[in-house]
Amino acid sequence: MHPAKLITYFNLFFVLLPSVWIFDFFPQTNFYNVALDSKEKTLFLFYIFYITFQLIWLMFGSIKIRAPIFIIRPNIRFLAMGLIFISLATKLYLYSTGYHLIEDKYESAEKIPAVLQYINNSYLIGFSLFVVYYYKIKSVPESSAPIAFFRVMMAICIAIAIFEGRRFGVIYPILLAVAAQAYFGILNYRKLFKVGIIMISLFLTVTALRLAQAVQFASGLDATDISMVSIAQSSIDLEYTEFLNSIVSRLGNHIIVTNAIVDQIDSGDIEPSYNALSLAAYSIIPRMIWREKPSLSIGNTIGKELGLIHQKNERTKINPSWVGDAYYSMGYIGVVLAAVIFSILLRVPRMLFRQNTHLGGVVYAQSMLLIISGFQMELAFSLNNYIKYFIMVAFILFLLKLLSIKPYNFKAT
Repeated sequence: MHPAKLITYFNLFFVLLPSVWIFDFFPQTNFYNVALDSKEKTLFLFYIFYITFQLIWLMFGSIKIRAPIFIIRPNIRFLAMGLIFISLATKLYLYSTGYHLIEDKYESAEKIPAVLQYINNSYLIGFSLFVVYYYKIKSVPESSAPIAFFRVMMAICIAIAIFEGRRFGVIYPILLAVAAQAYFGILNYRKLFKVGIIMISLFLTVTALRLAQAVQFASGLDATDISMVSIAQSSIDLEYTEFLNSIVSRLGNHIIVTNAIVDQIDSGDIEPSYNALSLAAYSIIPRMIWREKPSLSIGNTIGKELGLIHQKNERTKINPSWVGDAYYSMGYIGVVLAAVIFSILLRVPRMLFRQNTHLGGVVYAQSMLLIISGFQMELAFSLNNYIKYFIMVAFILFLLKLLSIKPYNFKAT
C-alpha cells in the first residue's frame, strides 16, 4: 500500500473505469459534455503522468536516510479534541455569515479571512494524528486502545462532512482508518467488506443531497427556500440515471475538465492566463512574508475560461487535476514536470522515517490524501496544502513532546 501502488489503483478506479463510462457510453449528460475528438489525447496525458511518476519513484528507490523515531504521545487525544472544537467554532461562525453549507453553495461569495481558512479544517489534522496513534497501539498485543474516543471522533468527522455536503469528506476518515490498519499490519479483511458498504452508502447519500440541491437551484427556487429538509425530500425522487451520471461526474471530474482544457487549448479557443508551475513555486513562500502573494486557487478562473462556470458565479470552483493544470500551462513538458514534482513530493518524506513508526504512519496518511484527493485538485493549491500540513504536523508533534510529563515505551505506544 505504498504510493507507487496507490497511484496505480487511482488510475484504475478514477481514470480508466470512469473514462469508459464517460467517453464510450455517456459523453453527454446534464452534468458534463465531453469532446470525443480529444479523448485519446486526454487519456494519453494521464498515461504520461503515470509513467513519469513511476520512473522517478524508481530512480530514488535506493536512497536511504537514517532518521530518528518520533513517538506520538497519549496527550494527542486532548490536542485532537481541541482542534475539533476550534474547527467547530470556526464553522459555526461561518454558518452565521452564510458559508460552507450545502444550502448556500450558490449564494454570492465574500472573502473569508485567511486565518479562518487555515483553521477551518484543522480537525482533520488532529484526527489523522490520533488515528496513527490509535492503530499503532492496537498493533501491539494486549494493549488498551481508547475505542470510545476513536468512535466519537470518527462520528464527528463524518457528520461535519455530511453537513457540508463533501462527498470525499465523508469517506476520508474511514479510508484513513483502513489505511492505518493496513500500514500497521492489522487489517481485518472480514470487516473490510462492511466498511466498504458503509463508505459507498455515505458517498451515495451525500451525492443524492448535492444532486437534489442542484436540481432545486436549477428549477428557480430562491436560496432561502432551499433547506436540508427540502433537499432530502427531493433526493428521494431522483432518477437512477441522473444519480449514476452524477456519481461518475464526481469520480471522473478530473478527466472531464482535462478533456475540456485539451480541446479548447488545442483549438485556440482559450489562451493560458496563468502558469500553474509558477504558482506552485509561489506556494512555498508564506503569505505573512509576501502579503501581495497571488491567490493559488484558480478553480473559479479556469472554470469561467472553459465555460463551465457562469461569469457571475464567484464561489464555485472546478478541479483541473495536476495533469490538466500542467497541460494548460506548459503542454506536454508541463505534464512531465508536474509528474516529477508529484513523485518527489511523495518519495522524499518516505526516506525520512522508519517503517512501522508513528511518523511513518503520518507521512503515509498524507501521501494517500495527496494521491486520491490532491491529485484531482489545482496543482499549486494542493501543493500548498501538502506543505502546510507537514509544517502544522511538525509543530504539533514538537508541542506534544514539550507537554509530555514522562516518557513512554515505544513498544507500548
